Amino acid sequence: TLPTLNPVTIASNHANPAFAKTGSVVTISFTSSEGVTIDSATIAGNAATVLGGPTIWAASHTLTGAETEGLLPFSLSVTDLAGNAIAPVTATTNGSSVTYDKTVPTISSITTKDTNNNGSIDTATIVFDGAMDESTFAPGNFTIGVMAATSISTGTVDDNTFDVIVSPEIPGTN
Repeated sequence: TLPTLNPVTIASNHANPAFAKTGSVVTISFTSSEGVTIDSATIAGNAATVLGGPTIWAASHTLTGAETEGLLPFSLSVTDLAGNAIAPVTATTNGSSVTYDKTVPTISSITTKDTNNNGSIDTATIVFDGAMDESTFAPGNFTIGVMAATSISTGTVDDNTFDVIVSPEIPGTN
């Protein structure tokens, strides 16, 4: 009987596991229906480091910057202990995927506002040159003057424009 792999999932160690950047570790986790040997495991065309067995496995690769941006392909080839090989597995069983983005975002404009009319900046509208995933924003990503933001609320106007609300307000900065 041919072995089966189920579940098969892919994720990165990025804050949002469906995205990765250079330096991120991408891991394929999979379970085989019986003991198998791993003939090959690749992520984005690179040999992956495989750990586990005989039925619970993980194959990982650290992105170096040489990989092509976009959805990361993978391939798993396994053989059971009786010598039955299955066709390479190239899709997850749960619809998971990882998109690799190595392009550093650039900001085309920033506008600061004093929405409370008290002489303090509390909002900055930031326009990026391309679409951004707001789930990757963290307070430490933003500073106004020398003050780092301690909390951020984002309200997407479109895929590349965000209103960032800085709290606490930065006194006397407008």
